Amino acid sequence: MKTEFNNYVEEYKTYSLREKQEVNIAEIKEILAGLKLLCEKTGLSVESLLNREIIDINKDEYSMDDYMEALYVYLSDIKNYLGTFGEWFADNAYISEEESKWIHFIYFFINKKILN
Repeated sequence: MKTEFNNYVEEYKTYSLREKQEVNIAEIKEILAGLKLLCEKTGLSVESLLNREIIDINKDEYSMDDYMEALYVYLSDIKNYLGTFGEWFADNAYISEEESKWIHFIYFFINKKILN
């Protein structure tokens, strides 16, 4: 596995900046799809934070600023899904009270950063 990943990274390093950006966004979309499925399977309704900033990178030409803004939106959405699932997990999984407190703290911290 690690050898395959190292080979993948070496190939990635040969890509143009635009190709790297496209690969990064594709990877993030896969993570979001998995998190969305995980939340759906546990009965959680999560409102996506995706907004118009991601539309800019679907154009043929976009700036590094557009890319960074879209990346920020995608990462915030990932934190939103993780926070929601973490809170559900803390309330529903068989874990100690201390572990539950930490999960709730992390959920609060993630959501506080998103909302501020």
